[in-house]
Amino acid sequence: MGRKKGYKKNLNAYITSVSSKTLHSWLMGQTRTRFGVALQEADLISQKAELFLSESLGVTIGNQFTISLPPIASMHAKRSYDPTCSLPVRLTAYGHDDLELLSSFGLKSMQNARIFRNIEEALYQGTYLTYQHLCMLSTTTAKSLRERLKPLWNEGISLPVGAVGKKHRSFTQLRPTYVLTHYLAGNSLAKLQQQLCFSTQLWELWVQQFLAVCIYDETCPALNPIPSLLVSEYRKLFQTLKSSPAYKNLLAGYTHLLPASTNNTASPQELFVEDLAYNHGFSKAKSNLYIQMLSEFEHMLSQLHIPSNSIIYFATADSESPAKTLALSSTIPTIITWWDEEDFQHTSKDSTTKLKWRKILRFSTLSSNYSASLTQYDLAFLLAMHPGVIQKAAKEHQNVLLPLRGNISDIGPGISHAEKIITLYLQGYTETEIVRRAGHTYQSIENYLIMFSRVVAMLDRGMPLPLVRQTIGCSLRLVEKHAQLYAKFDVPDYQFSLMQIRRIFERQPSAESKKKSNKKGTIWDA
Repeated sequence: MGRKKGYKKNLNAYITSVSSKTLHSWLMGQTRTRFGVALQEADLISQKAELFLSESLGVTIGNQFTISLPPIASMHAKRSYDPTCSLPVRLTAYGHDDLELLSSFGLKSMQNARIFRNIEEALYQGTYLTYQHLCMLSTTTAKSLRERLKPLWNEGISLPVGAVGKKHRSFTQLRPTYVLTHYLAGNSLAKLQQQLCFSTQLWELWVQQFLAVCIYDETCPALNPIPSLLVSEYRKLFQTLKSSPAYKNLLAGYTHLLPASTNNTASPQELFVEDLAYNHGFSKAKSNLYIQMLSEFEHMLSQLHIPSNSIIYFATADSESPAKTLALSSTIPTIITWWDEEDFQHTSKDSTTKLKWRKILRFSTLSSNYSASLTQYDLAFLLAMHPGVIQKAAKEHQNVLLPLRGNISDIGPGISHAEKIITLYLQGYTETEIVRRAGHTYQSIENYLIMFSRVVAMLDRGMPLPLVRQTIGCSLRLVEKHAQLYAKFDVPDYQFSLMQIRRIFERQPSAESKKKSNKKGTIWDA
């Protein structure tokens, strides 16, 4: 029982940590604080805003990337296809609703949801993902992919993978149509979610699209364009169900999801504004302010110059104290390369160990370039793996110092990272050499040395460790580690380095001088 409670507690901490850093969370926060909307309604408006940006305006909203894939016609050809005929395909790396699946059904369900979503996104854009692409993007072996896909293939669900045998190419329904058919036949929505790995948000999108096709057909307003493959299947399903009580109950229960306007000549922005007014009671001025907020966000994304193979993730700023709550901590948009050509060289259909480590190292290092750091939870979410896998990989590569939040701010077991930085300094390495060896910024290394200098200064004055902890305002474990490090190097050979450490402390401005002067300096100043 205790183990189960501990797992749930860690899972809640994981979800809380990650959910505060997604675009959906930012939109929800802005919608609630700036427009005075209740929590559940803010959630719904934020979902619509994300779809409006990505589907209607074609804005890469940060969690999407582009990859080139061969067209379907050449996918199963015996000859190799012409690379010049490749199609640029936009896929989703992660979604806020992934966390719902993680919380309700576990890690495997979240992994499956991403795999199924990428396969469907490629299909709707006229191509297939191959096993090699799926292995590279999901860091999953080909055997595991087959085991996850076969149960759905056996049900006739269309999740095609390029260059597979003919026996796995016979499909009868797309996943949305299959879910709607079985739900309207009386099957439990929760069981369907667990079996086919889709979130409540995705379910509502499917229902909205289905009802829009049923009611408006050719004149369906294009607030969120529906893939032509889905439109065709929705029409067939409607013809078989239009007189059934199940369809009428669905229509009555989800009317609020339908577009507010039937004007199919209106622009996506006009449709979105009408929806805000009709379903959420926004005035014209309020709707225009909301559109302005989205335009500012779109402009911010355009200024970042995001490469097509990269995504945006909001990481915690290095300057934030570990004592701050996530809600109060500032985050920085960091550009992370989701895939590159070298990933294919490290992709094996039988093992993903090398590829996982490569991505762990790349993601954490790239975020540190923006003076921000990912946590183990962030990496676990982005890579759809258990945090224990991150910890195991770090232990197997102890010669590499990952610039994660725990290491930057001395939180948790990553404290040995600070010891290595301080050890290098005491051994006479210059700040430039330490930056090159540790892969950290000057600012983060400066923070380590300032904290160590404070502990040394307090110990020199004969203060006990608990009082040092109270004076400095850090953990007792950190003080104990620094005290051990000080004792280790407090020998004649290192007195010159320790003298420099003491000078760092002496150069730190007092509280009064900080008030009198705004001048900023660094420990490297003469």
